[in-house]
Amino acid sequence: SEQTQANINECINGPLSNELLVAHGEKTKKLNPSLSFVPTITINEENTKEIQIKAQNNFFKLICDTLGEGAKPSQCSTA
Repeated sequence: SEQTQANINECINGPLSNELLVAHGEKTKKLNPSLSFVPTITINEENTKEIQIKAQNNFFKLICDTLGEGAKPSQCSTA
């Protein structure tokens, strides 16, 4: 919607975008193993080759499989 786009533009042009960029840059520098592929998917502060493969094959299923039983939305039943 137009309001969503306006909110995104406000964030991009405000100080929060720079703060988030710096914060995520710091996290990227601390990855272990280090960044070797973009995008690198990190789940629960874990970054493995298995996560990368699952993310590339079926990101939605990976997220559903990662969520606890009580936290899964109904859409996960089709994942």
